[in-house]
Amino acid sequence: MSVLTAVQLSRSIKATFHGAIADITWITHHQKRRTQN
Repeated sequence: MSVLTAVQLSRSIKATFHGAIADITWITHHQKRRTQN
């Protein structure tokens, strides 16, 4: 495996990871607001 491929792979994994966290926080936030109202 070349270094460039490893860097691209880690970047894509980080992007997916952060995207998942953003989705989870957004969903939980809106679910909390929904239960309060």
